[in-house]
Amino acid sequence: MADYRTIITVTGQTKLADAIVGPALTLQTMAVGDANGVGYDPDEAQAALVNPVYTANVDGVETLAGGVIVVEMTVPANEGGFHVREAGVFDDAGDLIAIARIADRYKPLPASGQADELTVRMKLDVGNVGNVNWVVDLARKAKIDGQLRPDFRSVASGANDPPGAPAPGQTWIVGVAPTGAWVGHENELAEWSGTGWTFAEPTPWMLVGLSDRTDWRWDHALGQPAWVRWLASKTMPGPVRIATIAEALAGDAPDIAVDPIALRAGARSFATDILTNPGAGTWTVPSDIYQIEVEAVGGGGGGGGAQNSAGWNGGGGGGAGGATAIVSIAVTPGQIIAYVIGDEGASGTPSASAAAGGTTTFAGIVSAGGGQGGLTADGGTTAGGTATGGDINITGSDGGTSILMEGNQNKGGSGAGSPYGSGGAGSATGVGNDAKGHGAGGGGGGGGGVTNAGVNGGRGSPGLIIIRY
Repeated sequence: MADYRTIITVTGQTKLADAIVGPALTLQTMAVGDANGVGYDPDEAQAALVNPVYTANVDGVETLAGGVIVVEMTVPANEGGFHVREAGVFDDAGDLIAIARIADRYKPLPASGQADELTVRMKLDVGNVGNVNWVVDLARKAKIDGQLRPDFRSVASGANDPPGAPAPGQTWIVGVAPTGAWVGHENELAEWSGTGWTFAEPTPWMLVGLSDRTDWRWDHALGQPAWVRWLASKTMPGPVRIATIAEALAGDAPDIAVDPIALRAGARSFATDILTNPGAGTWTVPSDIYQIEVEAVGGGGGGGGAQNSAGWNGGGGGGAGGATAIVSIAVTPGQIIAYVIGDEGASGTPSASAAAGGTTTFAGIVSAGGGQGGLTADGGTTAGGTATGGDINITGSDGGTSILMEGNQNKGGSGAGSPYGSGGAGSATGVGNDAKGHGAGGGGGGGGGVTNAGVNGGRGSPGLIIIRY
């Protein structure tokens, strides 16, 4: 047999049996005693504790499966100076219904230098919970909890109208315009005992948690005291909700916090991938990444070839620069994204215009066109590539002018630069210079004109893609 146990007394057994066909048994008070200094095995014939030292109304009742209830009473911090070895539960007639032997515990007074509460919980097998009611002293419970900390209760919701079928122990915050049995109890806590409502005024800074998972605090310091949502702010501590990725990226909610995953998702230039190989490919979104910034640059056009005609000495035009598109894109970890990096524009052969640079695309969202190829010697210029789909779209620079003049030797036009490289210089007498730069879209230089001798222009350079996350 267990050393510490609870039993139903003979009186309790009789009243529980009567409650099957008659009025329900109503539990109302609990008591603790010191058993006159010696613990003992409880006897079902007992009608009282050996030596009670503290008695109060029940603070709460919890229902469990199988017809079991747990009855609770708290000895507040300002009571004490005694040992506790026995406990009992009494009905509204004052009869002892259940008795327990509990482990010896000394309950000090604050004057001793230690202040604590003592909560006693007794588990009773009543057979059918429906045959038992209980009276809970809600006001006392709120007062006790307020001695050491703000009370934090579980509350169904706030309402003006009493519910039609409340369960024993359920609690509500009464609204500012109550009806029915709640009239006159604005802003109080209302708890259903099983037979009626008990009320308690909120204590300063009392905290309650509602069934919708929000927390509320009684702000007595307001000009008109009221229940207010308990949330952390710049000036007040409190609960704080963790932002979703979308909320973190939006950045417009002042009352939510950002965890490391959301912080990384919303950060700019945390990491960078640079893609430079011309042609088609795919890029996989890393784990925990939900937002990226993409910068796409088109390929640069090639330089035009020098004119090859008797008596005409002309320099080819420089190639134009590729366009640039910059965009922020929402992504999901593991997502595979297709892209194309535009190739360099091929140089123009003697007396021929050059090829345009290739178009760079990403995810079917942005497109950065390549610069036009330089012209052969005819006095014209070529236009830079154009971009679409970006938050920022930048047109590429125009290529240098080609020149055709009879009897003269004319330098080829220079290629256009880009944000990531420089165009090739035009040549006065020979082949145009190639564009330079890491993945830049600069244009190639024009070929220098030589009587009766044509030369090639310079090559443009391929585009690139920069991904920041």
